[in-house]
Amino acid sequence: MNMIIRKNDIDALKDKLKSGDHVTYRTEAIDIKLGYVQKEDNDAVIVRKLPHTVIVEYMAKRGRNMVPVRTAITYREIFFQRRGLIY
Repeated sequence: MNMIIRKNDIDALKDKLKSGDHVTYRTEAIDIKLGYVQKEDNDAVIVRKLPHTVIVEYMAKRGRNMVPVRTAITYREIFFQRRGLIY
């Protein structure tokens, strides 16, 4: 599917997002023994907005424990999420 993303669309999304908003952060869990990659969706909270990315925080599994992790996600990825498209 060809989709044109305009700068105006991304700028509108930037203005709409605020700290504390929830987004989905997708991670890959690789199982070497079984030989497949599983994608995991994590509920993340926006901590800080930057010019091209946002810093998000989510709870990640580390062994048996759940620890808070911060990472970056682009506005483009959030745009695709909100439209329900695969990114």
